[in-house]
Amino acid sequence: MPKVNFHQLIEIYRNINFKGDGRDGVLTIASEEILELLHKIETDDETFHDSNIVLPESPADLSVGDKINIEVHAPRMSVGLLLDTVDDFLNSPSARLREPQNYYIISDGIHTENAENSPIIDKYRKIIKIIDTLSAAASYVDETKSELIFIGNGKFSVPLTYTADTIENFKEDHFEHFKEIFLDTVHKDQKLILLSESIMNLTASQPEKERISFIIQNIDILIDEIKKGYRLFASSFSYAKIRSEIEAAKVEYISKIHKTFADIQGQLLGIPIAAVIIASQLKKTSGCDGVFWTNVSVFLGACIFSLLLMLSIINQWITLATIKSEVERQKQKLKGDYAAISSDFENIFKGILNRICWHKVVLAALGIASITCALIALIVFTKLTDASVSSCFSNAFYSEQAISHSSEHQTK
Repeated sequence: MPKVNFHQLIEIYRNINFKGDGRDGVLTIASEEILELLHKIETDDETFHDSNIVLPESPADLSVGDKINIEVHAPRMSVGLLLDTVDDFLNSPSARLREPQNYYIISDGIHTENAENSPIIDKYRKIIKIIDTLSAAASYVDETKSELIFIGNGKFSVPLTYTADTIENFKEDHFEHFKEIFLDTVHKDQKLILLSESIMNLTASQPEKERISFIIQNIDILIDEIKKGYRLFASSFSYAKIRSEIEAAKVEYISKIHKTFADIQGQLLGIPIAAVIIASQLKKTSGCDGVFWTNVSVFLGACIFSLLLMLSIINQWITLATIKSEVERQKQKLKGDYAAISSDFENIFKGILNRICWHKVVLAALGIASITCALIALIVFTKLTDASVSSCFSNAFYSEQAISHSSEHQTK
């Protein structure tokens, strides 16, 4: 961890009277804090390397108010940045994409703690916000090269090579107009696509290195291009058209919901038929006679019918769940794309979801009816059949074997 913080260095930098364009000058020791730091720089190697401040003479005998010759150089990178000019500031790592945490610009006396009062830093921060939006529209951001990459007919590069002059000439009054376009999240993705296309169209004839400066200096033209494109896009989304599309989707969803019953309608009609068959075909028996085997056949048929019907009901239940998921997705998409009017269509989606819920209730009732049918068949079969089912099946098996052996013996 550095032994000096950037606040301490700012106190030194701001009290230096620099000689010309160099890094050397005369420091006025304005406080005990400055004097204490000078002593540490002279006596502690780590503090010296962190601050990178050279003292041609010893501060040992100095006091607050005295002056001392001094040379300042770039401190350790993790501490902060010491820069001669705004252009040097822009050339520092990633400064064209985001504002560094700690910095001091010698030529203008601008630093982290007074940047709020600097007109050029205020403009710089607005440009950074614009570049943030441009980055969102770009296909790729190469931070190591400070470059935005767009993909059109091919790779389209916009290096972030703007200068202090670019910042000075920035038309601030257009910044709010640019910001308003993207503050509204309706069709934000489409707006970013329009921004990407507008950037490539406007700067295609510009040299690569001048593209970002051209965009910043002509932000009003870029705004007009985006608005024109958006008006064209929005014109295809009239209220009537949106309602028409949603009504059409409603009809489609309801058709799918009704189809879940149409697909099993034949099986549903089999429920009362199965009940009639059970009631009319099952008869009283106490032996392993033909009536017993008729009862077994009717009972097994009823069970198989109930099983197949349950499988169909489960399949249709899953289909309804899928339709519900799609309806809810469309509902959320409408809220995202048309937040201002989405409430007008709330009842349509509510009606579809209620219909799905009602159909699920009916399917559940049919499932219960199917299971009940099988249980009734079991109860009636048990009540009417006094013979042991296992004994009858065993006797039938052994009788078949005996007949088979007898047939073989006669053949011999």
